[in-house]
Amino acid sequence: MLTLYYGYLKNRAIMLITINSIGCAIESIYLIIFMIYAPGRARIYTAKLLPFFNLGLFGMIVLCTSLVIKQSLRLTVVGWMCAIFSVCVFAAPLSIMGLVIKTKRVEFMPFSLSFFLTICATMWFSYGLLIDDFFVAVKCLS
Repeated sequence: MLTLYYGYLKNRAIMLITINSIGCAIESIYLIIFMIYAPGRARIYTAKLLPFFNLGLFGMIVLCTSLVIKQSLRLTVVGWMCAIFSVCVFAAPLSIMGLVIKTKRVEFMPFSLSFFLTICATMWFSYGLLIDDFFVAVKCLS
């Protein structure tokens, strides 16, 4: 959602908005499937976190950047936020690396996830270079 906001601020960048809208829709489907099949405790915990992050945190970011940050700096601040969160997303599977090294078994690290994250990062990096957007390109260097 944050990259959607970035695309909106960046002169209505249609490609960023379109791609990230599709990504948000797919992630929403994943969350719905998770909520259907998760055990009760995990479902309740997730149901509490979703409004907090989606409405609370995202709403706070939009509100603060709209009211506190000057318009000339707004795109840069939101760009850095997008880059930081994107690095976290790409770095999250690295938490499995410790388990893989410890057990010397790769069954915990699906190849398809690693492969497609690499492809995705390469494509976003290339796109960022093509449109001369530092924040789109740098978020994939993790």
